[in-house]
Amino acid sequence: MKTNSVDLLIKADKVSDYVPIVSVITNLIDLFQKCVVLRLKQKADISKSRYYTHLQQKSLPRCIVLLIPVVGNIIVGIYDFATRKYNNRGVVLAAVQQNGLALKYASKRLKDDKEVVLAAIKKNGRALKYASKRFEVDKEVVLAAVQQNGRALKYASKRLKDDKEVVLAAVKKNGRALKYASKRLKDDKKVVLAAVKKNGRALKYASEQLKGDKNFILVVVQWSGLAFAYASEQLKTDKNFILVVVQHNGLALEYAYEQIKADRGVVLAAVQQNGLTLEYASVQLKADRDIVLAAVQQNGLALEYASEQLKGDRDIVLAAVQQNGLALEYASEQLKGDRDVVLAAVQQNGLVLEYASEQFKADRDVVLASVQQNGLALEYASEQFKADRDVVLAAVQQNGLALEYASEQLKADRDFILVVVQHDVLGFKYANEQLKADKNFILAVVQQNGLALEYASEQFKADRDVVLAAVQQNGVALEYASEHLKDDRGVVLAAVQQNGWALEYASVQLKVDRDVVLAAVQRSGWALVYAIVQLKSDREFINQ
Repeated sequence: MKTNSVDLLIKADKVSDYVPIVSVITNLIDLFQKCVVLRLKQKADISKSRYYTHLQQKSLPRCIVLLIPVVGNIIVGIYDFATRKYNNRGVVLAAVQQNGLALKYASKRLKDDKEVVLAAIKKNGRALKYASKRFEVDKEVVLAAVQQNGRALKYASKRLKDDKEVVLAAVKKNGRALKYASKRLKDDKKVVLAAVKKNGRALKYASEQLKGDKNFILVVVQWSGLAFAYASEQLKTDKNFILVVVQHNGLALEYAYEQIKADRGVVLAAVQQNGLTLEYASVQLKADRDIVLAAVQQNGLALEYASEQLKGDRDIVLAAVQQNGLALEYASEQLKGDRDVVLAAVQQNGLVLEYASEQFKADRDVVLASVQQNGLALEYASEQFKADRDVVLAAVQQNGLALEYASEQLKADRDFILVVVQHDVLGFKYANEQLKADKNFILAVVQQNGLALEYASEQFKADRDVVLAAVQQNGVALEYASEHLKDDRGVVLAAVQQNGWALEYASVQLKVDRDVVLAAVQRSGWALVYAIVQLKSDREFINQ
């Protein structure tokens, strides 16, 4: 049939659905073609014919209802009116772009529209479930779906579940998509390894042959100890093999049999690879001094899984806190009161001061060691040290934000704040508000460090004297100036003369000012990237 004739025939069939008596005749013909003719046609032939595609999309219940004169037309009319929005391409396209699963409510015609389907699956790959069946074999569509959601592979055709490119894309997005791959690809080392890299549990869906392949399992457990849970039973009872496995990934011990977890050689190898493996050792081995010592030397936090007796062993606890200060939390109460242990812990991680007893929070050496390692540990020091100039200065030298925890007296000390700003401008953020409202003090601060302008009030960010002093010390402080002063030629010139990169923060008008841009470029050639396009392409200017 010619295209015009086909279009006319399809349109006539659609219109006749609303015409009593005529609809009975046309739908009898449609039923015959759907039940007899279409069954004799090949799928390829149907997809090539717009008329046969139209017939295939027309539902059987609709044809049957329309065999009832008048009443059938009324029912179909009401249904079409109620569902008209689901047949509106623009509405459905907008909906699936917001929520791919909205494709579920689209009309059959739009579920067969490739652009609509692609828009839906790009938002949510699982929308493939609601697309026309013909898209299950469309590689472009399925590939787009699994790249968005690997588990969309479930809705692909059998052929595409056996397509290595498609399956690899799926498992790289979601390892457990391996569940839907073909039997052949579940036995493919490259595919299974890609799946396990994404999710160790994916080995559950691999072939039995791969689950029992020693060399392959050794590669797999390097990526995920969890994968060992799905290795063959034969491998999980092979002590020599497990010994090799835990040397690659100690955490694989979790999935070994209990008798293996009680084997000293295997457990020692496991904790040497990952101290936290101590959690899965037998009760007896958690009380074995050599094993626990090896575990905490690899990861101090393994102390959590040691026996109560060994949590009170000074040498073991010292080894643990030296590796990770936070291990102090798991030490016995007696050792939490041991000065050497606490000092070793805070030297490794100053924030451990939080877990120390009040006695050590008031110990000058311990507090100093803490704040020198992490200035924010000042939060946990006793009040006396929050007012101690030397201790607080040591803290802000390590991290300016530590000033937040200093005493109000020090936050209001002009000389002290000036010293703080020299070390770390962030400290100025927590200076006393009364000081921050003093123009003379602000001037002194920005002369020490122009970037302190960031923490000044809006009043001073718009004060020409303050901003000028700030940009003269550090041109980039222009970023924090008011919009009005970013358009002040004198201020901007001072900024770019100190640092050409300050041109980035100048107003649009000044980015085309030849003198300003020239001053910036002379200070830093690359500052030209912030000039307005006209100047960038001005040869006379460039040659200057």
